[in-house]
Amino acid sequence: TGLQQRTLFEDVVRPMTQETGPTAYFVVDAMRFEMGVELFRELEGTAATTVLLKARLSELPSVTEVGMNVLAPVSHNGRLQPKLDDTPKVLGFQAGEFRVTGPETRKRAMHDRVGGATCPWLTLAEVQSRDSASLKLAVSRASLVVVHSQEIDAAGEKGVGPTVFDTVMRQLRAAWRLLRDAGVKRFVFTSDHGFLLLDDNALAAQPHGRKIDPKRRHVFSSVAADHTGEVRVALADLGYDGVSG
Repeated sequence: TGLQQRTLFEDVVRPMTQETGPTAYFVVDAMRFEMGVELFRELEGTAATTVLLKARLSELPSVTEVGMNVLAPVSHNGRLQPKLDDTPKVLGFQAGEFRVTGPETRKRAMHDRVGGATCPWLTLAEVQSRDSASLKLAVSRASLVVVHSQEIDAAGEKGVGPTVFDTVMRQLRAAWRLLRDAGVKRFVFTSDHGFLLLDDNALAAQPHGRKIDPKRRHVFSSVAADHTGEVRVALADLGYDGVSG
C-alpha cells in the first residue's frame, strides 16, 4: 500500500502543508519515472536543498481521468469510489459530498483538506510568465499551490514527445526556482502516469466491441475472460467500491 498512488496526497502532500509557509504540488501529466530521476539529480546539487525520490504505482486503468483525479484526496480508508459513464469510462471519483472529475474539483478537494486562505491553481506557463511580485502575492496566503503541466502529454500525443521532453524539464526546473524565490518552502513533483514510448506496431490491441470503436490500452468487461496479450483484474481487487466487472 505504500506504493499506491491514491495515498500520495495524505502520505506526502498534506503533512508538508501543516508546516509554516506554502507547499507547491506539481502534477505533471505523463511525466515518466526516468524524467523524475533526471529532475532529482538536477535539484540534488542545489545548496540548502534536501531532495527525496520515491516511486508510486499508477492506478488502473493508467489514464488521465484516473491518475490525475486520484492525486487529489479522494481515497477513504485506502479505497476509491469511481464514477463511470455508460461507455463505460471513468469520469472521476467521489470525494465526500461531491465528485472529483477535473481541475476545479481537484482544487476544491485539495483546498478543503489542507485549509489556508487560498489555493492557487497555476499552469506551468503561468508560473513562468508572472513576475516575482505577482508570484509572491499569489502564494503568500496559501498552504498549498498547485502547478498543473500538460506539456509532456500533449507533445507525446502529437508524436513529438522526445524532441520536447528536455524543454519541459527545463521549464519545470525554472518554475521551481521562481516559486522558491517567491517564498515556497516545500515541493512535491508527481505524475498521473508515464507516457508510453513504443512503436505503433507494438501496440496491436486485442479487438473488443465494434470495429469502429477506438482501441485503447484497457477495456471494462462484465465477463472475466482471458485473452492472449492481456492481463485482467477485478475492480473489487483494485479497491474500487460501487462498481463491478
